[in-house]
Amino acid sequence: MNITTDTVFQRSPNATHQSVVGEAIVIDLNTGSYYSLNETGTWLWENLDGQRSVGQLARELAVVCSIPDQTDTVQGDLVELLNDLLAEKLIVAG
Repeated sequence: MNITTDTVFQRSPNATHQSVVGEAIVIDLNTGSYYSLNETGTWLWENLDGQRSVGQLARELAVVCSIPDQTDTVQGDLVELLNDLLAEKLIVAG
C-alpha cells in the first residue's frame, strides 16, 4: 500500500494493547503475536482513531515533540512504522 499524507488508519479490531510506563505491547488476537512499541510508537498507536490522516498525525507529533519544523522527518518515521504495523495486520486503512 502506498501511504500518503491523506491516508487514514485505525487499529485493527483484532488487536489489543497494554501500556506500561509509556510503552505499549500490541497483541494480535488472531495469532497471539505481539509487537512492542516505544514511547513515540505508543503515541501513534493511541492516536490511530480512523479520523486523522498521516499528515495530521505527523504535524501533531512534531508539536508534541517540540520539533514543529521537522514535520517531514516525523512523517517519514511514522510511515515506516505504519508500514510495519500494516504488514503485521495490526492496523487497517479506514
